[in-house]
Amino acid sequence: MSLSAMKSRIGLLAAPLVAAVLLLLGIAGTSSAEIPAPVPVRIAHHGSFTRIVFEFPKLLAYHVKATDGDALIDFDTNAVAAFGAIKSPLVKSIREIPNSEGVLKVDIEMVGGATVRHYRLQRKIVVDVYSSAPPSKKKAHPRARGAAKKKPEPSAPPVKLTVDAPVSMPVPAPEPAPAQEAPPAPEPAPAPKEAVQEPLKTEVAEIKAEPAAPAVAAHGDEKGEDHAPEATTEISVSFLAPSRLAVFERSNVLWVVSDFTASTATPPVITGPMAEFIAPPKALRFEGGTAYRYTFPKKFYPRVEKQNLTWKISLLPEAYEPPPPAEIKAEFDPTSRKAKLIVPLREAGNTIAFEDPDVGDTLYVVPTGKPDQVIRNVSHLTDFTMIPGILGMVVRPLKDGLRVNPVHDFVSLTSPDGLTATPEGVGTPVLIGEADAASDDDNNRLFDFPNWRQGGLLMLRENRRKLQDEIAVAPTPGERAGLLMKMAMLYFSNNFGQEALGVLDLVLTENPEMEKNPNFIAIRGAANAMSGHFNEALQDLSYPPIQSNPEVNLWIGYAAAATEQWLMADRSFPKSNRLLLQYPDNIAIPFTIYMAESALHLGHTDTAKKLLDTINMTSDALAPQYQAAISYLRGEALAQDGKPEQAEEVWGPVANGLDRLYHAKTSLAMTRLLLQQKKISLKDAVERIDSLRFAWRGDGLEVEILRMLGALRVQNGQVLSGLQDMKQAAELADSMLNDSTPIRDEMKSVFSDLFVGGQAGKISLLEAVSIYGEFSTLLPAGPEGTTATLGFADYLVSMDLLPKAAELIENQISVGMPEDKIISAGEKLAAVYLLDKRPVQALEALGKTERSNMTDKDREERGLLRARAQSQLNQTDAAISTLSTMTSRNAGRLKADVLWRAQKWGAAAETIEALLPDAGRPISEEDASLVVNAAVAWKLSGNIAKLKEIKEKYSADMEATKMASTFGVVTREGGSSSLADRESMLKIAGEVDMFKGFLDAYKAGAGKGG
Repeated sequence: MSLSAMKSRIGLLAAPLVAAVLLLLGIAGTSSAEIPAPVPVRIAHHGSFTRIVFEFPKLLAYHVKATDGDALIDFDTNAVAAFGAIKSPLVKSIREIPNSEGVLKVDIEMVGGATVRHYRLQRKIVVDVYSSAPPSKKKAHPRARGAAKKKPEPSAPPVKLTVDAPVSMPVPAPEPAPAQEAPPAPEPAPAPKEAVQEPLKTEVAEIKAEPAAPAVAAHGDEKGEDHAPEATTEISVSFLAPSRLAVFERSNVLWVVSDFTASTATPPVITGPMAEFIAPPKALRFEGGTAYRYTFPKKFYPRVEKQNLTWKISLLPEAYEPPPPAEIKAEFDPTSRKAKLIVPLREAGNTIAFEDPDVGDTLYVVPTGKPDQVIRNVSHLTDFTMIPGILGMVVRPLKDGLRVNPVHDFVSLTSPDGLTATPEGVGTPVLIGEADAASDDDNNRLFDFPNWRQGGLLMLRENRRKLQDEIAVAPTPGERAGLLMKMAMLYFSNNFGQEALGVLDLVLTENPEMEKNPNFIAIRGAANAMSGHFNEALQDLSYPPIQSNPEVNLWIGYAAAATEQWLMADRSFPKSNRLLLQYPDNIAIPFTIYMAESALHLGHTDTAKKLLDTINMTSDALAPQYQAAISYLRGEALAQDGKPEQAEEVWGPVANGLDRLYHAKTSLAMTRLLLQQKKISLKDAVERIDSLRFAWRGDGLEVEILRMLGALRVQNGQVLSGLQDMKQAAELADSMLNDSTPIRDEMKSVFSDLFVGGQAGKISLLEAVSIYGEFSTLLPAGPEGTTATLGFADYLVSMDLLPKAAELIENQISVGMPEDKIISAGEKLAAVYLLDKRPVQALEALGKTERSNMTDKDREERGLLRARAQSQLNQTDAAISTLSTMTSRNAGRLKADVLWRAQKWGAAAETIEALLPDAGRPISEEDASLVVNAAVAWKLSGNIAKLKEIKEKYSADMEATKMASTFGVVTREGGSSSLADRESMLKIAGEVDMFKGFLDAYKAGAGKGG
């Protein structure tokens, strides 16, 4: 098939609109995140065999390893299985096997001598268990048609070809975490500089740790030795946005390196029993990052964890089991004996180069966003030393020109002259790849292109005419079916996939038994791939009798790559391109392109370049779309080699060219590169990616475009539209049976950062409400979900949407929140009801959230809220009784307010005077208001003597306040007998609420009053 066969589907996707706030609120309030349903497993006995059916929601890869009495199945998913009842004389047990890989592994224990047959039925995986060997003739499933038939004899003798030497491909490194097959891998993030990474100038500065700790002597001093940690001490570093971190120990110094600058990073906070013995860190500030350096007493074991936007480094008193060393791979050139090293490191950030002020050498540090990613290998090579880390990766260069380039989920180490991959004086260079005997055996070939082509395109018309004549006079359906198969092979081998499929349908009309032929199924699957029907191709090519054939896996890899499923493509492509050497150029070229792109997604840059070099650039089959693809991939290789300027130069014509597929891919990759080099702003990057969203539609590339657009918009502060783009990407991935889990995990992380991590304060209230209403299904489970909901209620209160805020809090309490949060939630709910003038409901909220473990502070807070509710209900005596045992200033203000509301002016005035400051010193505006309130109360009570007394006492102090004129009006002589003057006093009194500040704290989202 040619790449032009990949048709894009043009459709109009309406951008989702932000609904009205109250409509959004109507769907809010979900208290827990959605949990994926378990995979149903049906088990039934059918006389001679037992059938086990796994019903997955999407197409996925699987592997069966059967031994006597046991079958182990690995599924390419992290789902859990729900097993049905076992009623079978052949199956003893079926169970899920826990494993560190995070994938679904199922063990089937069978009776002795039992055998299994397995196959795919659309999205179902079927395993049949037989007491002995399965019957030789068995009806195949609808899409996997096959019982073996003899292959048609070629119409011409085999032609001996002279072929080029095959390109050996490296063995892919094991994935650092369980993965699923569908999502397109992200484009590479090359190093920001083309040439040698120069260490940045650093400035050493002292940073005050929180809490402040006395300085201690250097590592290993006498005091430190005496105070080895007996319990966990934690260093916490928080950031304002998602960050990457590296942690390592060197020369008795613990380094904490982040990719945030000092202006955006909060200094570390250290807590625990060792806090007072650890000096504040010294900070190295440089462009692109900040490092904190701690000197420590001995006998501690750092372990790193991450919670939302906070990294925690625990100093444990005992050693723990560290992750295994990384499997470092090398791409080796046997002629120069030089290599490029590939180091797996997920979510790697930009390389940070700086000078160690103590040792005086240069370090290259690669931080990571995953707390379980660390390169702790100790490697002493001729070109560099790898320093074991606690998080991330640390390299000390030993030669000029070393490049450390993070790309995708790995880091490549290169130099202009290549690396010497042999440790000094030891052994032979590291070599990736091994002989692939299966693909080297021509007897394993299913597709005999040299003979099936029968002279190629020049002879196609004549060969087709001859076959048509023979078919017309064939005497039996069997002979016609055989001749039609020859016609299908003729079309297929000359790259006419659609025509081949049409003829294969005619074959089944003449001979339905061909539907059981594995060779027929293989050709049909390959013809589907050639025609762009990739799901149908994967369905046929996954038929168990042919699935282990190297040539079938080659076509599976092609179909997977064409739909941007790079994990499946990598697993399926053979280790060598030898199978392609007998393919015609119009088929071999697109295969080679996809194999090279798959290699680049794994960071095997040298392999990709060698594959591209095998393409015959003078071939008539080298269509413009292939030339665009080759330029795109060569630019990608340059970017991975740390040559961004050259990559831009190669990419320019493709990004501005007419091929839509590679215009989109190249523009996406170039935007990433320019953003990483800071040649464009985040806003420019968003605009560039937004312009691509309709440039390519309908496959994994569109998913990646939408995913990247959403992530960039979130970073740019456009959180709502960013989440909407990511949601669209996830839904599109689901519709293509791809794995949307990574995208949905990113969305959950953004939502959690907003409403659990407190980042929602950085966006508008309207946007926060809209996000919660549209994406409340992303609520985390458990305490974090409760925190998010209560935090969102604060936003509603600040917008005066008090009824909805009360409904959310009430719902959280009723569905069962953690006990340690119920007390404070009850107080918050009561305050919201009081703000909404609903005192009865406030008292009910306090009553049902009473607990025996309340603190004194809780009891006082609840007393104040209860007294306020009683006052609103005009239960003055009850309110005063509730406050009678309280002596705090808040209690005094509330008591004065209760008396004021009851118009007991004399008692109110005495209570207020007890709150007034001493005279003769500067007075705050808050206290000035209390002075005025006291004067009003004395005047309304008719106590002119007390009014004169307060006037003489505070006149001078009040002159400098905003309440000076009001105080003058209230305390002027002769006004008490005036009816108009009394009405003015009552108006002032009606506007006074001395408890308002306490409740406003809830409205501002502070939670507690006061």
